[in-house]
Amino acid sequence: MVNMKNFLKDNWFKVIIVVVILIISLSVAYYFVVFLPHEKILEYQEGQQLENSKQLIVQQQNCSDEALKSYKDDGYNLNDALSNYTDHWNQKLSKCLMEVQSSDSSSGTLVTSKDLYDVLEGKDFGSFTVIRDKKLWEQKPVMCEMYPNGDKNNVQFCNSEAEFDSYVQQYMEN
Repeated sequence: MVNMKNFLKDNWFKVIIVVVILIISLSVAYYFVVFLPHEKILEYQEGQQLENSKQLIVQQQNCSDEALKSYKDDGYNLNDALSNYTDHWNQKLSKCLMEVQSSDSSSGTLVTSKDLYDVLEGKDFGSFTVIRDKKLWEQKPVMCEMYPNGDKNNVQFCNSEAEFDSYVQQYMEN
């Protein structure tokens, strides 16, 4: 024990230098082995997220363009107050969906229809039609059909505009 005390007393500066070098070495090793690779992984993930965001924006823009083209091709006019459409790129389903709402009163009664379909595949997802008279809020639909995932063999019937709107909403949001 006396030898150790004498050794430390005679070599205290050398021991401190060795301890400092050891701490610096461990810090440098930690930086290169743990910290730096973790930073690279985070940078890669951020780059992937940015790329995915850019891709989503392109898909949304393509969907909007195709929906507008389809709306016009179907004979609708953008300046017509009796019809409108809403498009949405459903990322979960990878589908460009469009809901078209139109009204017609040329027969003396107001006929309102709503249709949901996939613009790119041309699949119908649902149709709703109601003939309205004086009691606008109490009308039963003439037609209210829902085709989950665009499968007409799996038709489900609905009983109200609210039920159809709820069905449409689940497709028009991600």
